[in-house]
Amino acid sequence: MNVMSRGLLLLAAATALVTPLAASPAMADTPYYKYVAQHSGMCLDVQDASRAHGAYVLQANCWGGDNQLWRMQSVRGPKWRGTGFPFELIAKHSGMCLDVQDASRAHGAHVLQATCWGGPNQIWRMRTPTR
Repeated sequence: MNVMSRGLLLLAAATALVTPLAASPAMADTPYYKYVAQHSGMCLDVQDASRAHGAYVLQANCWGGDNQLWRMQSVRGPKWRGTGFPFELIAKHSGMCLDVQDASRAHGAHVLQATCWGGPNQIWRMRTPTR
């Protein structure tokens, strides 16, 4: 499995474990979270803390960098059955959105950070995990 496939799987697993950070005055209105994969304990991470459009997103050891902090920004759209309302995930260090590369619908599609534009490949929803 390639690095990007693991990144996509990380997001799917991470919805179960979201670790809020302690609020600080600068973050009071914009909470950031670490997304931690249940199976590995690793964080959703923009590789090498890159600020570039198209930088890979993957799972990596949690170390507390801003490239591992994400905020949920609500977007317009209906609630789907079994899910919450739609949102974008925005990286703290770059201000870019979590994005499925080329709006692919394929299993194993790459996940990266990209300029936020509100496309459907940047819209996410939380779903309660089932076992």
